[in-house]
Amino acid sequence: MKNKGFTLIELLAVILIIGLIATITTPIITGAIKASREKACERQEEMILDAAKRWGNDNALIISGEITIEKLIEDGYLNSKSLKNPKNNNEIDKNSKVNITYDSDNNQYIYEYNLCE
Repeated sequence: MKNKGFTLIELLAVILIIGLIATITTPIITGAIKASREKACERQEEMILDAAKRWGNDNALIISGEITIEKLIEDGYLNSKSLKNPKNNNEIDKNSKVNITYDSDNNQYIYEYNLCE
């Protein structure tokens, strides 16, 4: 009578191969996820800066050096549903501010907002 099944050595070899594959692929997958979150954070930051620039173009006479995210939402330049930090999936603080400075050398406004730091 012939036994059907796997020997202990065969099972250990399969477990060893699976372990090696997991050891090799885990850092690659983790790095890809981190890079993806960084890119998403940069895009979110660009979206906020773009909204602030559009607000600045429409309200050039009342620019005071900063504008809050909440004001951009109230004035319709940002959608509050899409405001999450991709790095930690938390809501972006609506009281955080986009800094606006005037560069007299180039005759333009500079907008700064740091979400991804």
